[in-house]
Amino acid sequence: MAELTLSNVSYVYSAETPFEKTALNNIDLSFKSGIITGLIGHTGSGKSTLVQLLNGLLKPTSGTILLDGKDIWENPKDITQVRFNVGLVMQYPEYQLFEETVKKDIEYGPNNMGLDADEIEKRVKEAAFFCGITDDMLEQVAKVSGVDYPMWEVSASASSNLSFLEMNEEDARDAAAYTVETRSGKLATIDFDVEGFNPLKFRILRENGENISKK
Repeated sequence: MAELTLSNVSYVYSAETPFEKTALNNIDLSFKSGIITGLIGHTGSGKSTLVQLLNGLLKPTSGTILLDGKDIWENPKDITQVRFNVGLVMQYPEYQLFEETVKKDIEYGPNNMGLDADEIEKRVKEAAFFCGITDDMLEQVAKVSGVDYPMWEVSASASSNLSFLEMNEEDARDAAAYTVETRSGKLATIDFDVEGFNPLKFRILRENGENISKK
């Protein structure tokens, strides 16, 4: 089981300027694959910052982020490899999809991993099936395919064989629930809006003061 750990992590925006703002202060958290986690808190509490730190879009001001015990920033040139393990479905996924067809968009991750054509085809088929995308939909032009956007982006992420999948805002809620039912042993999901989540299935983190702490 893969593990993603934050050890004494802080992040400061505009450090050493008059606009300095501490978004996260000495956070200690861990996530394990297969455990669905909901993250909630008021606007400006550091939720988006945390998620961007977890897959290397942001580098912590201080502290360490470990993926299976290894500092993800030990070698900055390898940070792309981290994103092959920790995917992110952003808010408004319809604006994150840029390839000509649904299939090409799902192929994007495996192509960048340098996989051969047979393996890419296999992963695309598996990811599409996982998300309820039919063969006909795969060949359609992206914007008129009829594919649910959050699930489409989940399929694009799933094709990379992720250990962790982060989902942003309410668009991801149904996709997160689907992931629980179909791949609960594979992916860990982080979502910001937990309205309607079943607390028996989801581990919830709540923002508390300056720190995010387990409840």
